[in-house]
Amino acid sequence: MIQFGEFTLDSKQARLSCRDKELPIEPKLFELLLLFVNQPNAIISRQDILDNLWAGSLVTDNAINKLVANLRKVLADDPKNPRYIQTVPKRGYRMI
Repeated sequence: MIQFGEFTLDSKQARLSCRDKELPIEPKLFELLLLFVNQPNAIISRQDILDNLWAGSLVTDNAINKLVANLRKVLADDPKNPRYIQTVPKRGYRMI
């Protein structure tokens, strides 16, 4: 179990909860969240996301943008004032 903010991530059961209430989360979003929480404060590049979530597949930049945006929605995280996922211009993203 991994705690961050008011969230609990159970990687073995593939569950995300907030204040003991389970939140619905799609498998790709869960994989992305796991990638972030396993490397807190590290910059995760777009290429890292591609390699870890879509190895060997052709994926557009828009797919990554949409996935990160959807994860922010699940976490109720505002990209302009992030509490969890910070955009690092020209480099990628970071779990803060």
